[in-house]
This record gives sequence, C-alpha cells and structure tokens, in this order.
Amino acid sequence: KSGYVKKKHFIDVGSITFGGIFGLGEKSERRVIMARTTVQCLMIPRFWLFEKMQNPGNVWQRRRFYLDSTIPSRQSLFTDFVCTRQWKKFKSNTIQSNLVHASVSNPTRIQDVPIICQIIEDNI
Repeated sequence: KSGYVKKKHFIDVGSITFGGIFGLGEKSERRVIMARTTVQCLMIPRFWLFEKMQNPGNVWQRRRFYLDSTIPSRQSLFTDFVCTRQWKKFKSNTIQSNLVHASVSNPTRIQDVPIICQIIEDNI
C-alpha cells in the first residue's frame, strides 16, 4: 500500500428543488443529502405513506422507481469520474505539448497580419 494516496471526492449527483421528495426507499446507500440554504422538510413515515388511502395508483412506488432509474449508481459515478479525469489529463498534456512546439511550428509574427485586421482589432 505504500505509494498510494487516498483522496475523498464529493460528487454532486443532483439537486432537489422546492417540493422535491427523497427517502422513499430508493437506493441511497453511502449517500448524503446536503442543503445549500435553509430548508424545511416534512417527515412522513413511509409505512403510512404507502397505505392504500395515501397511495392511489401506487404513486409513491412509481416515484421511488423513477428516483432509482434517474440517480446513477456508485459504479457508474466512479467510472464517469475516472473517464473525466483521464480526459482532462489527456487534454492538458495535448495542449501543453502543442504550446511547447508552437513557437517552432508557427513562426507567424504581428507583421504577417494584414493591417486592416489590426485596425479592426484595435477598435474593439
């Protein structure tokens, strides 16, 4: 394990807006709900909410299914995180390698730019 450095990264998976719901039994292991501002939450026991009188047409099970299908899994979040980091590293390396060779491969000087273009740029 020597040589490895562990870092924790917090990923914003989504936002809950006014009137939003959570805690219906959706897959939320190792997840944290954080508020950016002051919020008010109405806590309703799930067993009561899923009773027939409060659940016409199984609306709450449908909402739970929707949440499960839209919130990405830990594995897909991790895969996306790794791909994004690899892309950023590749992009940075490519830009840096082009900047190093830019002075040799592109000998354009200010004198090579037509005067009309220079005048337009100066007026902007």
